[in-house]
Amino acid sequence: MWRYAFGDEDIAISELEECIKLDPKNAPNLSILGKIFINKEKYQDGLQRLEDALKYYPKKDKSIPEIHAYIAYAYFKLDRLDDSLRFYKRALEDWVKDGDFKKNDLFYAIGRIYLQKEQYGEAEDAFIEGLQLDENDANAHVGLGISCFEKGKKEESLNHLEKALELDPTLAENETVVKLKRELRDNITLH
Repeated sequence: MWRYAFGDEDIAISELEECIKLDPKNAPNLSILGKIFINKEKYQDGLQRLEDALKYYPKKDKSIPEIHAYIAYAYFKLDRLDDSLRFYKRALEDWVKDGDFKKNDLFYAIGRIYLQKEQYGEAEDAFIEGLQLDENDANAHVGLGISCFEKGKKEESLNHLEKALELDPTLAENETVVKLKRELRDNITLH
């Protein structure tokens, strides 16, 4: 497994698969293997290993929220949005402070899914929850700007987009941000 830490993922996969043959209920090995597969964009293989890992971890293990988040991400990449949403919510429910994911990142991921599902009120709520945890999350401000725009809150949308650009000037190159901001500026007369 040390090879994974040094970026030699293919050898790590081979070694982990050998270990799992010897001990098919080794949750940490299954979990690491699942994460490697997901990082290599082999989402189905990653899902299988992570779902197997969940069967063998104790119910309150601190690794579970991270596994839920990885499963959610894989489902998102496979365009299975309802499954992704379900697992991101599980990750939030079981979230632990010292995990790999920040809680506001989970709210951001949930908000993105709701945007894709065109459920703008739910998206807005998720982005607001995330911003309450980290008011300087530029991506959450973009997401909130988009959801506000879709709900007809144009001035609020522009404010969030401008805040996002203030926090992360590289977003000025983001096609969605540029297009939305241009449209808002053309349609809003600021007081």
